[in-house]
Amino acid sequence: MADLIENCGYEAVDAGALMVARSLETLATAWVQFSVAGQFFPNFGLKALQR
Repeated sequence: MADLIENCGYEAVDAGALMVARSLETLATAWVQFSVAGQFFPNFGLKALQR
């Protein structure tokens, strides 16, 4: 999967165990809802920072 992400021009980041995916899905849903409600969608980005 990381190869596919990198072939699309992005940096693949290991976000942890599969259990973490549920939290990331919730974050993505909130991001879309906030950007649509604020009339920013689709020109609104979310940047994930690595520690």
